[in-house]
Amino acid sequence: MLFVLSRQQLPQLRDSLTTNLVPRAFPPSLPLGWGDERPWERGRLITVKAISFLLESLKMPLKESYVIWNNKGGVGKSTLTFHMATQYARRNPSEYVLVIDLCPQANVSMALLSSRAQHGSTHLPSLRRQNVTVSFYLQRSLEAGPMVKAADFLTQVQNYNNQVPKNIFLLCGDMDLELVGRHLEHVRSGIILPRNNPWLNVTSSIRSFIEGSPGKSDGVTQSDVDWVVFIDTNPAFSVYTEIALAAARKLLIPINADDFSVEAVRAMLDLVYGIRQEDEEAAGDFQAYREYMFSHKAELYHLRRPKIHLLINNRTTTRNLRSVEAFAAMGEKNLRVLFHAYEEHQQRCNVFLNKRDSKYMILKPSNSSTF
Repeated sequence: MLFVLSRQQLPQLRDSLTTNLVPRAFPPSLPLGWGDERPWERGRLITVKAISFLLESLKMPLKESYVIWNNKGGVGKSTLTFHMATQYARRNPSEYVLVIDLCPQANVSMALLSSRAQHGSTHLPSLRRQNVTVSFYLQRSLEAGPMVKAADFLTQVQNYNNQVPKNIFLLCGDMDLELVGRHLEHVRSGIILPRNNPWLNVTSSIRSFIEGSPGKSDGVTQSDVDWVVFIDTNPAFSVYTEIALAAARKLLIPINADDFSVEAVRAMLDLVYGIRQEDEEAAGDFQAYREYMFSHKAELYHLRRPKIHLLINNRTTTRNLRSVEAFAAMGEKNLRVLFHAYEEHQQRCNVFLNKRDSKYMILKPSNSSTF
């Protein structure tokens, strides 16, 4: 995996893991601003043995929200969401962790609700009958009436699975999300009025669930307790994926070390931020359709989009094998795509971290066979 670490944290990491750090040329995370002609000629190498330490030292900000998305299947979105949420909750018992399942397969919900006695899938029908899954919230958010109490839709995971910490809560996924998604798409295509923007209202519905919205939802994080939110997604760029992206402040991008992930990263930059390379410009026959894209409407209506936070090179090996070099090369290629976009569009504050957050170094698994 690729991890980002601030320069200020490097001395602590170096003292604890001196044997694991060696110089290595590797592309930076975004953005860097080293001031060098070739900034990727800096970096550090780290073994998987250090991941536990990294998770402890890289404590995520309080009341932060992360969406895990890549428009490519099989890159480990749900698995990473499960592990990040459970491990963060275990290491920060005084904070609340919220997992929002915006994938119609509901895999992360099943994983969280699974215990030794029962598989998580057996609990989904019961939660659906209680009207507390994500589709019921989305449907309720469209209805006129009293303000929605977001806490009414939360499931405390430990009530179903006592192996997870008690501070994990879930907005459970369900198989009805595809059906509800068709309705959401229809509603947000309505007429835009001065005081009513259906596209913005629908696309911001989960953000309202998290942060609150006057007259619509009180928001689960509007309390004295600190919350960290993880949002799982579907690879398809559907209406519920756009809702997920609009809900979070930061974007985590899992990739596989292959050419398909490189193309997925390029597609992500276009779909979310409207960043296209010159050779990717749409043919004249299709250029007019861009005004219907999420990236265009988000900019038009000043919708907040998540800033790119981490590119995670997932499902790779750190064993001392020939394939290690291939994995490293593909990971580097993905990073170069993002770094090129940063160089061209670094002034776009809605895409990349601001200068205050920009002093980062890259860490990745070493080729050592030691774990």
